[in-house]
Amino acid sequence: MLAVTGSSYLFHMAREFAEPFTRFFDRFYLEPFDIEGTRNFITRPLSLSKAGIAVEEDVIGEIYNLTKGHPYFLSFIMKNLVDMAGKGNISLKGFKRLYSTIAGYLSREKFNDDITQASETELKVLRKMAAINTETVAPSRLAIKSVRRCLKVLTEKKGLVVKTKRGEYSLYHPLFKEYLRNRK
Repeated sequence: MLAVTGSSYLFHMAREFAEPFTRFFDRFYLEPFDIEGTRNFITRPLSLSKAGIAVEEDVIGEIYNLTKGHPYFLSFIMKNLVDMAGKGNISLKGFKRLYSTIAGYLSREKFNDDITQASETELKVLRKMAAINTETVAPSRLAIKSVRRCLKVLTEKKGLVVKTKRGEYSLYHPLFKEYLRNRK
């Protein structure tokens, strides 16, 4: 079976250049999990695998808080956590010790690629958005020339910004915001 994954706007982009190909695929939109879905996402594969690994409830809560239930970030964190943890029970203390390494992997494998697609001006917009301590940002708060054009490109073509409502934007995920804040 072939599965193609990506942001929801990619299907429409693929249709433009390969319309017959897209007819062979059923679209299934996977939304972020709630806390119960996150718990199942984490515990069910571990119990079925018989790998001898268990995750404490407060670790599940911490992972949910970090990922907001986003399937990609859940998968990424759990894959690396299982690879690094070995057998046994993963406590919150153990998770926090391993998470800094996992965050480094996430930066190299996901976020560094994300920002390479941004122009210098777009990167300024992203950094300013990350520096603001609110979830959403109005373009007027960014004080960058041609900010609206940049936001349009970052939203519609690059998927790094989400338009939450009229005149309000946010970075596509809080982990990306944290990455931008920590990046020198």
